[in-house]
Amino acid sequence: MKPRILSAGLSEALENIVQYRTPFLNNEDIRAICKQVLNEDGEGRFGFYYFDVLPQVDKVFDFVAQAKKELESNPADTVAGNELVYRNEDMVLNWITAILEPEFVVDLSQQNGNAAPQRDLMIVLPSSSTKSFKDCSSTINTLNTGDVKIDFTLLHMDRLEYYIEQGGIFYIHACRPPNIIYSRNDEDLLQVPSEKVNELVEKALFVMKQGYQKSRAFLQGAYYYLEGAYYNMAAFMVHQSAELLLRNLVLGLTGGVDGRHHSIKKLMQYCCRYAPSLYHSLDKKVRMDDGMLLLMDAAYLDVRYKNDFSISGEELRQQVAWVKRLQKEAHSYIKEIANSWKD
Repeated sequence: MKPRILSAGLSEALENIVQYRTPFLNNEDIRAICKQVLNEDGEGRFGFYYFDVLPQVDKVFDFVAQAKKELESNPADTVAGNELVYRNEDMVLNWITAILEPEFVVDLSQQNGNAAPQRDLMIVLPSSSTKSFKDCSSTINTLNTGDVKIDFTLLHMDRLEYYIEQGGIFYIHACRPPNIIYSRNDEDLLQVPSEKVNELVEKALFVMKQGYQKSRAFLQGAYYYLEGAYYNMAAFMVHQSAELLLRNLVLGLTGGVDGRHHSIKKLMQYCCRYAPSLYHSLDKKVRMDDGMLLLMDAAYLDVRYKNDFSISGEELRQQVAWVKRLQKEAHSYIKEIANSWKD
């Protein structure tokens, strides 16, 4: 079949569906045209590329129709383009659920202490979902515009159930009914009895406190080698101090599923997800740039197995100051968990 040439308007509309997932489609006539092209030109270059989004066409138009009604009922809120969806939390949720078809959406904003307009969502896809996380991320990222920012975690239902079954108190605490803002079947997530939660919190606190104590001991070793100008050994001690503290924090929060990593940069990424209040508090008070984190990570292997590792006394003192602040913030965070997560 000879590929047909689509009009610029239709081609752009289809590109928006597939690549950007944005609700720019505002011509009701395109609904029928889209379906006709996708069905009749299934072997052509356009049909082959767009056929997988055929079931989404009606959903996109229905979503835009809803946005139009919102504009008509609130003329004072008229804004350009598709920005209406960003100003209405229900519309944001509707856009995500219509396109991604999740099992649940959990709002972590309150738990993590994020202030509006930033939102932090955990989007749980069906275990059988074949949607790629890359495409799903693109869908959500279209909503990050203006003064609205959305952080999000994507995972499958079976993965979430595994985290909960392993005793990940982060997920157990997050998936309480007040935080669930969407459920496809009006069902509750796997709930854990309060007695079991208390037991798991105690276990998590033990793991975190062990990491904290080990971290303090390694930092003392770093001071010893720094004073003696044994900079390479001091660098290794600093790395171990940071690693054991961060790793045990993440292990405690996830029930031992995540966190088994040596990279401080990677562990900080885990910390940003599972302990955002700690992460942001640390970042505001003593920021460590990527270069310093990479230098700290290099010490883990290079001090032991290479002869050309080099670090200055000033760089070491910066790392020591950062780890010392990390210990202080982590100690406060552990107390926060002990005081609040049992409620």
